[in-house]
Amino acid sequence: SRALVAAAGGEPRTGALVVLLPAESDPITAATSEDQAHMTTIWMGSTDDFPADDEPQLLAEEVAAYAAKLDGPIVAPVKERGLLGDDDADVVFLEPTDSLLAMRQGLLDESPAIENMHANAEQFPEWTPHVTLGYPSGVENGPAVAEYDGTEVTFDRLGLWLGGDYTEYPMGGVVDDPITADAASDAQEPGIPAEEYIADDELEDDEEPIEEIPVHGVLAPEGVETG
Repeated sequence: SRALVAAAGGEPRTGALVVLLPAESDPITAATSEDQAHMTTIWMGSTDDFPADDEPQLLAEEVAAYAAKLDGPIVAPVKERGLLGDDDADVVFLEPTDSLLAMRQGLLDESPAIENMHANAEQFPEWTPHVTLGYPSGVENGPAVAEYDGTEVTFDRLGLWLGGDYTEYPMGGVVDDPITADAASDAQEPGIPAEEYIADDELEDDEEPIEEIPVHGVLAPEGVETG
């Protein structure tokens, strides 16, 4: 993850949103003047309105779990290029394909914390999938920094943006279990799969750790020709 503590003009960032992130190799990544090319997928309002201190952790867990279930990447055809919003943002409008709509709805259906924050935040009348290239009028980060003539955008990660904290989750990625990960990295014996390994501090009170068992046998006879 990375942190961006202020928006243009020095104002602190407070927005909470889930985004789709284009692949690094996608042309739109190099063309945008934004901090990072993205498509806002779920708007959740302001981090100032979070109902509990543990809300960021719940959101992170739900985004990570959902990203791991996606086959990915998601490819969205370009519909047109035009202006959007009061600041006349230069945006690439994308076709709301079945896969794109299903991905977004699935995230709301399977993520209670995200759905709750989304339901309580002020929303536009409808979701318009788009990626912003820049602002020709000079506001924010200015106009697009490169020419763009792409016909589709390939998204390969989900992002959770909470204020100035940006975290990415690859589609189809593995959500590590902290205990399993620690056991495997700290004390795993060679030849024992991580999912079968039990660290000493996980044993029951009446169990003893398994000691190494010596193996006896003939490795190779001496003085015998082998052909």
